[in-house]
Amino acid sequence: MLSIQSFTFNPFSENTYVVYNEHRNGYIIDPGNMQDSETRTLESFISDNQLNIRNILLTHAHIDHVLGLQWAFDQYQVPVLLHEIEKEILDRNPMSAQRFGFSMPPFQGDIEFISEHQILKLDDDELIVYHVPGHSPGHVAFHCKAQKMIISGDVLFQGSIGRTDLYKGNHEQLLTSIREKLLILDDDTEVISGHGNPTTIGFEKNFNPFFSKKRGKSIPLFLTLNVPILFFPLDVASHAGFLELFLRFAGQKVFKSNNQIFAGNFFGVSGPRIVHLSAVDEV
Repeated sequence: MLSIQSFTFNPFSENTYVVYNEHRNGYIIDPGNMQDSETRTLESFISDNQLNIRNILLTHAHIDHVLGLQWAFDQYQVPVLLHEIEKEILDRNPMSAQRFGFSMPPFQGDIEFISEHQILKLDDDELIVYHVPGHSPGHVAFHCKAQKMIISGDVLFQGSIGRTDLYKGNHEQLLTSIREKLLILDDDTEVISGHGNPTTIGFEKNFNPFFSKKRGKSIPLFLTLNVPILFFPLDVASHAGFLELFLRFAGQKVFKSNNQIFAGNFFGVSGPRIVHLSAVDEV
């Protein structure tokens, strides 16, 4: 049986995961540790639990999800598993780092490519690989069917979806990926995301503005602002202006893109957002 430990790292508030079983074998998923203190936290958890890291898994290779990748490979000397299409994104990270004002050398280490429906075995436990492009071209999700949980990366969030205005992002492709690969899962399947809190497939079907049939009605809106989550039982389309003002008053930087409002201390790879429901197509 798999256990999962989450860590929130780096200025982008990225979720790094250690997945492991009762035999003390495990995976690191999306190592985003950037500061030395973050690295010590991750390393201590692995050593304190005497875990044997079998592989490093990447849902995708945007910079916030790989800030600790070189450390993880150097420390554990195990192959990095990612989709072949995503290798280009990984290779672009030194250039991406420059835009954020720091340097990041190219990754040097062993890489193995994974593909749609491949099964990753950790003793008796299995993770099924789903190719879910849209946020990035080679994005994958890892589904533990036996335990009804899916590690979705930056595809599906609590009340929202991943950004598609980044290099090789595709909005319609992302919506299709979610509809055809994730929303077909059981409603009680836990969705473990690359940012923010876990959610469930059933909750997103009912309340996510990109997929809910309740368009135009009051829906819950969750905003992750590096502070406790705020809940607004509002009609988002009618109150987006008010919420934008609230965010600015709270000291958040606010950016508008593709009929969405992104807010956060950093305009990162995936951030909290206010969704204008009037711009969302009905499913």
